[in-house]
Amino acid sequence: MNAPRIVVSLGTDVHPFERLLGWAESLAERLPEVALLVQHGASRAPVGRAAGIRATDRDTLLGWYRGADVVITQGGPGSILDAREAGKIPLVVPRDPALGEHVDGHQQAFVPVMAKAGEAVLVETFSDLVRLVDEGIADPQRFRAPVRRADPAPAAAALSRLVTAALSAAPERGRLARRLRLLLPSGHRPAAALTPPHTEGVS
Repeated sequence: MNAPRIVVSLGTDVHPFERLLGWAESLAERLPEVALLVQHGASRAPVGRAAGIRATDRDTLLGWYRGADVVITQGGPGSILDAREAGKIPLVVPRDPALGEHVDGHQQAFVPVMAKAGEAVLVETFSDLVRLVDEGIADPQRFRAPVRRADPAPAAAALSRLVTAALSAAPERGRLARRLRLLLPSGHRPAAALTPPHTEGVS
């Protein structure tokens, strides 16, 4: 396959993400001239025109992101921050626990905060995804942005503020806090992320 112009990452969560996988397959059929690659993780491999890989190392994935016109991810904090480190504003589809895509709704709380800050584009419907992808293919600069890293200090401080906002909105703060604690430098972890409240039934 040629270098992918659209990269779709479903992440590494154990829950299949059939909804986004199906959208990726439909995009590949709509754009037969555009190479589309899906990192599908625990989900099934894509069928049809979309290429698929279960997993790869982070450096390779970031290389694909840098070379792509459009990056589409699930709503995990790590997925969004990886795209931003590659200089891309990702189109993000949060996993929905009501559809069996995750155990809780922390992605649905986190992604709107990142979108409001200009670090991601929230995608809620396939028609929105089609429109945004068409824009990105027509203008490869559409979703490019200065690289954001968790360090040095100014970037980390800004990210910490976003994390605090996301935690305040998340119904399952404990799980989101634990995930974000791994991503932030220790000097920039907000208090809420360091001491998440006890939440019954959330591991």
